[in-house]
Amino acid sequence: MGNIIEGKQGGFTLIEIVAVLVLLGIAAAIAVPKYFDMMQGAEKKALQHALTEMQSRACSEFSQSLILHDGRADITDTDSFDDLNMGSDSEVLEILDGFQGTWSYISETEISYSFKHGPKTATFRLIPGTETEQPMITMNIS
Repeated sequence: MGNIIEGKQGGFTLIEIVAVLVLLGIAAAIAVPKYFDMMQGAEKKALQHALTEMQSRACSEFSQSLILHDGRADITDTDSFDDLNMGSDSEVLEILDGFQGTWSYISETEISYSFKHGPKTATFRLIPGTETEQPMITMNIS
């Protein structure tokens, strides 16, 4: 009749399975921290764009104030986030949507962002300008 080989079964040995699991564990130990670092880096880059948006709004409001007041800005036109139409949590969220963390309107001159990945916070502060110098917005990540 035919040749039948008895006692032979196909499959992996215990040593092969353990070796693969060890290699997967090592790969995961290296990849997971790098993934979270990459996620925080992406959030930081997005926050740079948010800072640019805020600065653009401040520059626009300052320019309009210069035009309205014959070349000398009224400092009350740009001395708060209210003047930049970012004076509440809802306005901030509408303008800076697409972020995974949490935005908070703290005061007239301060807005904060809590990172989704990690215990970091970015604080945006508005530094009022003068009649001839536009306001500045700074960002500090801690």
